[in-house]
Amino acid sequence: MGSLPSFTLSRNLSSVSLRDNKLMGKIPLDWEGLKHLTILDLSNNSLSGELPAFLFSLPSLESLKLANNQFSGQINELEGMYPSPLGELDLSSNNLEGPIPQFLFKITSLSSLSLAFNKFTSTVELVGFIELKILAVLDLSYNNLSVGTRGSDSAFSLLPQFNSLMLASCKLQKFPFLKNQSRLNMLDLSNNQITGDIPNWIWEIHDGYLPYLNLSHNHFTVLQEPYHFQTHSYLDIHSNLLTGAMPLPPPSAVYVDFSSNKFTSSLAADIGNLLSSAIYFNIANNSIVDDIPLSLCNATLLEVLDLSDNSLSGSMPSCLMAMSRSLVVLNLHGNKLSGNIPNTLPRDCKLETLDLSFNQFEGEIPQSLVNCRKLKVLNLGQNRIGSTFPCRLDKLTNMRVLVLHSNRFSGKISCPNSNYSWPHLQIIDLASNNFNGVLPPKFFSSLGAMMADGDKSNLHLDLLHYQGRDFKTYYQDTVTMAFKGTPTTLTKVLTTLTSIDLSSNNFQGSMSEKVGDLISLLLLNLSNNTLTGQIPSSVGNLKNLESLDLSSNQLTGEIPENMSSLTFLSLLNLSHNQLVGRIPGGRQMQTFLESSFEGNSGLCGFQLNRTCNGDRDPAFPESQLEEKQLYSKTDICVSAAVGSLVGLAFIFGPLWLSKRWRICYNKNVDQLILRIFNKKGKQMRKNLKEDW
Repeated sequence: MGSLPSFTLSRNLSSVSLRDNKLMGKIPLDWEGLKHLTILDLSNNSLSGELPAFLFSLPSLESLKLANNQFSGQINELEGMYPSPLGELDLSSNNLEGPIPQFLFKITSLSSLSLAFNKFTSTVELVGFIELKILAVLDLSYNNLSVGTRGSDSAFSLLPQFNSLMLASCKLQKFPFLKNQSRLNMLDLSNNQITGDIPNWIWEIHDGYLPYLNLSHNHFTVLQEPYHFQTHSYLDIHSNLLTGAMPLPPPSAVYVDFSSNKFTSSLAADIGNLLSSAIYFNIANNSIVDDIPLSLCNATLLEVLDLSDNSLSGSMPSCLMAMSRSLVVLNLHGNKLSGNIPNTLPRDCKLETLDLSFNQFEGEIPQSLVNCRKLKVLNLGQNRIGSTFPCRLDKLTNMRVLVLHSNRFSGKISCPNSNYSWPHLQIIDLASNNFNGVLPPKFFSSLGAMMADGDKSNLHLDLLHYQGRDFKTYYQDTVTMAFKGTPTTLTKVLTTLTSIDLSSNNFQGSMSEKVGDLISLLLLNLSNNTLTGQIPSSVGNLKNLESLDLSSNQLTGEIPENMSSLTFLSLLNLSHNQLVGRIPGGRQMQTFLESSFEGNSGLCGFQLNRTCNGDRDPAFPESQLEEKQLYSKTDICVSAAVGSLVGLAFIFGPLWLSKRWRICYNKNVDQLILRIFNKKGKQMRKNLKEDW
């Protein structure tokens, strides 16, 4: 750590490698004297400041790697630049801005140029790289660049013979003519604005050997026929507008993503035989029909299988669950599958995510599920599953998400011989079942993740996800939950998001004081039960609470005064109980309207236009009345005041209430994802280059 040394007494240095440290500060200006330096690698540090221009004119420098730092500002143009021996230049993952300097287009010795993940601007024509005859690697992805494809086919035929061409998020509007690229191994045109057909000549590049192809997040509508997938280890065409029958995956594929298109057909009977090498297969969010082919069970290397949000029907093949010796993610959400869930999970089950929600499954939760000791996400919501609360799930101590809402469960959730050992559980949704009895205190005492330090400044932000071997497989978990009876899907689930929803059951008795120990809890919904007694004063300890719904119960007594100190609370519903007394004062309580307290005949306060006994002036003070009217006309989101980072991590309830909040949430979390997985994506690209 610390600053870079000056090397003033080391003028004969030919190689400097200080990568993967914690160095900070600027590059010393006296390095200009290192005339014999051929290799300089400062990647993966925390260096900052502008890049000194002399770096690009050192007479012997052949390799310059400054990736994953915090360099900023523009790169100044060089006047009268001498011929440079620079062959490898990596400035990716910094904060560099302004136009790409023109002198880079004149370094004819360049074989590798990576400027990805910066803030470069302006328009760059792809044919502008014609003079760089030996350029084999070009990565301009994720800047503010507009890469143009003007020029004739003959001009494009003069481009360098690329091994890797990465132009993700470059505002491309036309598929560049790359038919003559006979050496291309990696092509990334994702996150652009390309329309029309995917040309069929793309499958013939390099004699059909194009291991890495990413055309996702464009506006393609047609796979131009005839098309012949040949040797593609990584094939990603998801999030387009492609129609017709779903194409068969290439037989050598390791990673296949056809999701979020408009494919309409059934799955080929032998599709699993074509996936014998695959570790990732995703066809979610299409219109695929009919049964799940038994041949899928022949894809024994699969780690991620996502068939969600289609129209698949019939029963679930029992061999599919047996695949969990390799399968880590199985997502069948949002289909028309029926029958029992197969009880065929092996003892060496590796499942981390199992999502069977929004189907028509019946019967019981399979007992063999206890074999899946690594399970983090279990979502069985919106089915017809019955029986009692699955106490045996307490053996799954890695569980983070448990969703059983809208099924036919009944009985008590108390487990006499269990301590509910769920130290990592952050989301539990048992809403809309027939559970009854009291809420056992030890149930709340088991939720260790919700008792963590509520200091938001020290929280580690991440997303629920699965990261495969060597960064080649990334899968982001989603959770569909019920809120006020409306299914709501969170496509990005922060590990700091904590929620308990036990609403719309038949729970009785009083609320446990143990609820107040869950100091990291963000959402608590116990509405539509038959809870009695007072609201425990310990609720005032929930300083991070964003949403509290205790409506439609039989709660009595006064609202605890300390609830007025819950300054992050943006949704409160205590309506339709038997509460009495004055609504607590304080600015926070003044933000809630009559609907939060209606149906409690014994309550009084300005929110209900009902004065309390002992008030000296029955009329509400004019200043506070005006304040109430001001709040009622304003879209109040208290937690937004603490900044977008806290907002995206801790706002939950308003996501369902305000379109503006949902847009803000997705925008900020997308930015978070880019920051968190920037280096992971860079590492994945590096590993893929090494493999291919």
